[in-house]
Amino acid sequence: MENLHLSLMKWTMGVRKNTTNIPIWGDCGRCPIGVQMIKLLIDFHNRLTQLDDANSAQIVRHAFAEQRSMGLEWYRTTQMLYHRFDPEALARSQRSSKSALPNSTLVKKRAEEWFKGEWNQAREQSRKLIFYNAIKKEHGFEPYLHLQKHKKAKFIAWLRSSSHFLNNETGRYGLRYESQHHRACNFCSTEDKELLQLLANLPTVNLIIEDEEHFIRDCPRYGELRSELSLVYRELLTKRDYKDLFSEDHVIETAKYIQKLSLMRYEN
Repeated sequence: MENLHLSLMKWTMGVRKNTTNIPIWGDCGRCPIGVQMIKLLIDFHNRLTQLDDANSAQIVRHAFAEQRSMGLEWYRTTQMLYHRFDPEALARSQRSSKSALPNSTLVKKRAEEWFKGEWNQAREQSRKLIFYNAIKKEHGFEPYLHLQKHKKAKFIAWLRSSSHFLNNETGRYGLRYESQHHRACNFCSTEDKELLQLLANLPTVNLIIEDEEHFIRDCPRYGELRSELSLVYRELLTKRDYKDLFSEDHVIETAKYIQKLSLMRYEN
């Protein structure tokens, strides 16, 4: 179900299936289904525990007691969540003869906070999401996903998630990984690949890499497109204030701009 959940989000965003999951979770502002279902699980466990404490004659209570004695996986998982995200319940159990019931709302909230912490750590440690880390610091829904025209929104998703075909991305896989010359901008570099490879091995030469920043801000190939942008937008590019490019005030212009850039980039 979780794989289906991720596949659906990627399909909605218009990115490739092998896109890293970090920007998908982050831009959609969602948590895994397992985290979202925790409250239901804890509430179900609490109802069964209350029946057991009351020594109910219901069949479900006897089934619960049997599954608890067998240590079934769902019961062990519930206990793990119980002790990890509501340890205060342990103190309550010492003051009462009845079982201490975990607070399902609190457990879910803390589980969501835990996931967001794990997401944030994975985002910061990712070696390919340099541009994403510059524009995204907090887990939460992004305005560009509200765009009614799906085709424009997907161009933003491509750029943000590095699910594109810029050389900085395509040059990082397979045998290409060892050499920087595969990541150089085709327009700003020599077409002589052998010479480019020799230059890449020199310690004094810094190749012009075709990454997201170079693509939207620096590459002279798209100078005419930039000249058509609003003055405010060009100032944001100049200041490298990329996060604001995706705010509600500028997201429509960003979508149109990236779409034009991408179509021009991929036409050759």
